[in-house]
Amino acid sequence: MDDLDVKLLKLLQANGRAKHQALARELGVSDGTIRNRLAKLEADHTIYQYTALVDPKKLGYNAAAYVGLGLEPLKFLSVLEELAKIDDIHSLSTCTGEHTIIFEVWKKDAEEMAKFIQEKITPITGISKISTNIVVEQTHPSRKAVVPGGVQTTLAII
Repeated sequence: MDDLDVKLLKLLQANGRAKHQALARELGVSDGTIRNRLAKLEADHTIYQYTALVDPKKLGYNAAAYVGLGLEPLKFLSVLEELAKIDDIHSLSTCTGEHTIIFEVWKKDAEEMAKFIQEKITPITGISKISTNIVVEQTHPSRKAVVPGGVQTTLAII
């Protein structure tokens, strides 16, 4: 990945619907260069999905949470596989630190959130700790991560 790829990703993050011609003009390269770069980024799964970021509240979800899980050491893969089957989970990450797994979930209200945790998460064998962190306010709706060169890009392109 070079500087042009990083700049291309940043532009797509700002406007995933940008036309190849507009991207080429902005970056000072040909349409063909943009097509080739995008094909390469898609083929190597740097970009593996184009998607729309939505506001959960506009969809009627007034309770969003990040849930951290502590696990029994030998149950890591089985817990991960079970969580991956749950459609209500919007993002699922493995991590270091206090929680082995963190996921995001949206629900209509606190009661529905509690019911989800109790009925879908608690029964999974191998979970030793559940920490539900309710989102009070989402201050920046796009998710960002650092890519090579220190440029910020939104994870919607993953």
